[in-house]
Amino acid sequence: MAACFTHCLLLVFLVGFTPYSGTLKCYSGNIVEFGGGFAQETVKWSPKDTIETGPNETCQETFLMIDVGPKSLLVGSKGPGQPGEWKEDRVNLYSQKPGIVAAVYTNFCEESECNNATSDEVLVAHIRTPDLPDTSTIKCPICLTDENSCPNNLAYCPNKTVCYSGSFKITGGGVNKIFYIKGCLDSTAPNIFKREERIGIFSVVETAKSLTANSFSHLFVPGTSLAWVLGLGLFLTLHLSGFVFSDEPVSMSFLVPVGPHTLLSSAVIT
Repeated sequence: MAACFTHCLLLVFLVGFTPYSGTLKCYSGNIVEFGGGFAQETVKWSPKDTIETGPNETCQETFLMIDVGPKSLLVGSKGPGQPGEWKEDRVNLYSQKPGIVAAVYTNFCEESECNNATSDEVLVAHIRTPDLPDTSTIKCPICLTDENSCPNNLAYCPNKTVCYSGSFKITGGGVNKIFYIKGCLDSTAPNIFKREERIGIFSVVETAKSLTANSFSHLFVPGTSLAWVLGLGLFLTLHLSGFVFSDEPVSMSFLVPVGPHTLLSSAVIT
């Protein structure tokens, strides 16, 4: 009897303290929403569908928010996932105001329906919103879209920012989309996502097309009239020479835009 009691007590002890290895039930869904002011205002989202986890998976929820000023983007995912290095709920700030804001909230948890945030307030509460920044003389295109073309809506940028143009592709968590972005980026940041390729449940590939503090490049764009450029070069040459004509040939150089490149060309006027 004593032996049986001991064995039964040991069995109860082991069952009571063995980690649960079965499946979990997680809230499931994804969201891609454009709007404005997402860096200050929350977006409500609480899907009711659920799904069971697979081997080595936990429940997860990821909120990725991008804000360029007049336009914002929220990409969200709930469901099962393998946490990897993302093993607890946290907020990562990639770029902050002034300029483009990029931040993510992630939660990998090990209880059924624990991915139960009803909005992205868990993310917005951690974003710093400074006072209205001083505006520089730099004027940059501002755009955020998932369409192939990104309109150039010019706006003056805050001080200590540069013009940024690029795209980023998000896959995973039920999302597979490419987004195009232009705006003002903190001059100390080489890109938006600090070259990270795993952000919560998402894989992110960022392609930066240009990063420049000179906003006047839009003055010389493909399609500029060659005759206008030649006329400007001739005017400057005559002006600098005092409008004095002589038998000596005059040499001048000028910039000619050809496609995405600008060529230095020269001419001799006799």
